[in-house]
Amino acid sequence: MNEADNFALVPRPPGALEKAEPGAKRILSGMVTDTLALVKKEPLPGSEKSEINSSQDVLNGSDAEMPPVAADADLESWCQKGVSYYYGRGVPENKSEGAKWFRMAAERGHARAQCWLADFYLWNPHGMLQAYSEAVKWLRKAAEQGFDHGQNELGECYHTGLAIPQDYSEAVRWFRKAAAQSHPRGQLNLGQCYRDGHGVVRDRCEAFKWFKLAANNPASEAYKWFDLPDPRSAQLGREYAAEELAALSSRMSPDELAEGERRYRELLSGETLSK
Repeated sequence: MNEADNFALVPRPPGALEKAEPGAKRILSGMVTDTLALVKKEPLPGSEKSEINSSQDVLNGSDAEMPPVAADADLESWCQKGVSYYYGRGVPENKSEGAKWFRMAAERGHARAQCWLADFYLWNPHGMLQAYSEAVKWLRKAAEQGFDHGQNELGECYHTGLAIPQDYSEAVRWFRKAAAQSHPRGQLNLGQCYRDGHGVVRDRCEAFKWFKLAANNPASEAYKWFDLPDPRSAQLGREYAAEELAALSSRMSPDELAEGERRYRELLSGETLSK
């Protein structure tokens, strides 16, 4: 997979990609965040005591004093508060303040907050390698909890060699885990690995199977495709997968197409997850 295969279908802040190292561009252009509906909540006790004013503070972990956790609902509330600051919804936009709340939830095991915090480091790479290493650390924590988005993003880090040694086989392992949970980009990434022979033996029939699954994926959550809320995100992702499928199909023989279709149908039947 190269830069031509990125997912930059939704506009990003000017200059963000230009500041990234070449190996990070695909991760950045494909980095996604969740868009679960935000609910209005009263500020948590102590939430107004201090504010992080720079991403370097967040990188170093010098957060405000964190209140104790009473229940999982608190972690979700903190994560959503982070989203509010990150996008300026009901409060002044302040990404560092958002990252503070993400960290509060992430350090207590909230997988989505861990992915949000990783996204912050990828998009605010002060100290570059240090920030990218932090991103990988939090993606790994989310991935090891079984969170599909973290699994896919960790796979992309291995695929590009971002802050960790490039390892296509390890990338495939994480893409497969995400794909098994119906993560659309995990399915698409796995298909691209089979198409290109990255970490697996090149197999166009297997690539066909995963591309078609991604193209028909019913997932509606925009966070599974992009980092910006957009009601068309899932549809745009399916269209991209369909383009990949069409391009591959044009190079396949009738026998290969039939075999790819057979594997796709077999997968849908639940008889087997993957080859």
